[in-house]
Amino acid sequence: MAHPSASRPVPALCLGVYGALLAWLVYAMNAADLRPGEVAFRGAVACACALAWIAAEAMLHGRPWAFRAAQALTLCTAMGILIPTGALLARGELEKALLEIAGAAFVGVTGLAVIDDARTSAAGQPRLRPRPRQRPQP
Repeated sequence: MAHPSASRPVPALCLGVYGALLAWLVYAMNAADLRPGEVAFRGAVACACALAWIAAEAMLHGRPWAFRAAQALTLCTAMGILIPTGALLARGELEKALLEIAGAAFVGVTGLAVIDDARTSAAGQPRLRPRPRQRPQP
């Protein structure tokens, strides 16, 4: 494993694909539907899409804040799953609400655990320093 600021192409690819799927979802949604709930949902998915691509770029280029961006995306996704629970509870659909809560908990807990494990294992590795360049002798 490399230092936390090292490039991580596999997580970057996964985050990029997730962002592409979210972008497709925004594109596939009916833009003519201007109900407040639909507009808010489309905006939230678009924000999560942008956050996924920001986290992918951070992982790919080894930005020091890459893990925090992945954590933010995980929490954003978990909240996106959890928020409709209020509407389900208001309609009396307890079973569906419990499924939403379980899904949000699964995404949040497993996502944050995987990110924390990757950060801790990367932080425990020694930082590699580049070799100094040898100047050609005249």
